[in-house]
Amino acid sequence: MEKKDIDDWCNDFAHFAPNNGESLQQLFEHIEGWLNTRSIERACERDRTPILAVGHAGWINAVKILAASQDTPKLAAEWPRSINYQLCNRLDF
Repeated sequence: MEKKDIDDWCNDFAHFAPNNGESLQQLFEHIEGWLNTRSIERACERDRTPILAVGHAGWINAVKILAASQDTPKLAAEWPRSINYQLCNRLDF
């Protein structure tokens, strides 16, 4: 990644999409859609079997932010530190 790309990313942290990829805002929207679908499915079931989701650190941090009812970070400084390897997080919705 070139310095200009890094500068552009820092200047528009939530909406910058490197190489026409997914922006942070789009990632949050996709995750929120997935969580909402799981919530609707689970509301219609009596079985409360846990769901195991495995993801990369960015995905996991985004889920934790959404679970805490926080907004998408607008600045790079608002993004949480990386999670540790082999860490298990439990989120109840």
